[in-house]
Amino acid sequence: MTAETRTRRPWRLRVSVIAAVVVGIACAAPTAYAAWTAQATAKGAVSAGRVTATLSGDLASVLTNAQMTTTRSVTLTNTTAGTSTQPAKTSVKLSMASGDTILATSTTLVTWPTTAAAQCTPGAAVGPGSARSTWAAGMTMTSSLGRGQSTTYCVRTTAGVGAGSATGTRSLVASASATVSVGSFSTTPATVSGVVSTSDIRTYMVAGDYWYTNSPSGQALCLDVTGGVNAATGASLSTYACHSQTTSAYWNQQLTMVDVGGEYAVLTMRAPAGLVLQATGSRVTVEARVVGAVTQRWSTQWLATNTFRYVNLGTGMCLTAPSSAGALTMSTCTGTANQAFVLRGVGSVAAQDPVTDSVATDALAVPGTSDGRALHDPSSSEPAESASAPAAPGPVETTEDTSPSDARVADEGLVDGTEGDDEPAQVDTSGPSASPATRYGPDLTEGVTGD
Repeated sequence: MTAETRTRRPWRLRVSVIAAVVVGIACAAPTAYAAWTAQATAKGAVSAGRVTATLSGDLASVLTNAQMTTTRSVTLTNTTAGTSTQPAKTSVKLSMASGDTILATSTTLVTWPTTAAAQCTPGAAVGPGSARSTWAAGMTMTSSLGRGQSTTYCVRTTAGVGAGSATGTRSLVASASATVSVGSFSTTPATVSGVVSTSDIRTYMVAGDYWYTNSPSGQALCLDVTGGVNAATGASLSTYACHSQTTSAYWNQQLTMVDVGGEYAVLTMRAPAGLVLQATGSRVTVEARVVGAVTQRWSTQWLATNTFRYVNLGTGMCLTAPSSAGALTMSTCTGTANQAFVLRGVGSVAAQDPVTDSVATDALAVPGTSDGRALHDPSSSEPAESASAPAAPGPVETTEDTSPSDARVADEGLVDGTEGDDEPAQVDTSGPSASPATRYGPDLTEGVTGD
């Protein structure tokens, strides 16, 4: 073997080794390429450097006596670029960012997925995949979105028990935040927020177990059933000169409030016996009691000392007196004096009329009203406020149960068992210290209430 031959063998060996390595790589190339492709798919838009998404919508809501429910929407879109086909995992968190904690705990939050924001109307039925909470507790909705896909959530807010206040106004800032992730990469698009507030929803209170005359604020007139104590069913409620006597011949000017749960009461006339006030179109009539009838339910809202407003559940409107003697009507709540009624206690229901109303379980057959207002569900448990209720007209009977569920406190100055002047009492505008202690749940679409 020559020196030249010996020097070439190492070169041939290196060529052989390199060739073997190249062949090995070539043979293994399909497997290695497949693994690389899977990794690229898993990362989606990460191959382009990032995961992107947008969150849009509107959470601002104003809750009123006429519209106790609002429905808004938020839309999350996966805007990640690239060729990835792996869906992103998404979550949308709804919560209170700041504001009134009483409002946050007393408003119901119901959310469900849908295909378009246009479907999130006040009268829309709650769809599948819904969740229920309060703005105080919040909730998180999850989904899976492919590149370029979006999902919309309807967000329904309903004013519940305790939403009222002495001023009529509460507010909170509602927030929606989202997270979109693909593999170990994620993004958090800008937060959507809006103010949820109440407008002129006053503190609910029942001045119970007493008969009262009601005078429109600033008027020397009283609520009166047209036709007297023997008026027939369907008679109109009007204003008339206040009777100076309180004997049975004049009981058609006296009524009492019977709490039926969910911050609503039935207004029962002393005469004609057993008839209750009902909103009948734009009129107000006395009718036989129909358990569960929303037009016979009234939110008795405390305005000032001895002064109340009556908001009908079925219409969302206020009992309104004319400027002079005549028939009462139902109209939009405006806060005017002819929608405020000054009460004067004229005798104890328990002492003078031991049996005045047949109490029955009130199973509501109507899940909501035609104008989209949601009703209240006294079957669910809502924490009670520890503060006491505002003062109610009429003294507390010593033999009566005054448990925390009774929203009434004594005011002996109003009781007059014989005759009394027709001058309205002085108004105290300082307001009650808190909502009544009785607290119920926030939606009548489920459950019943005991009358």
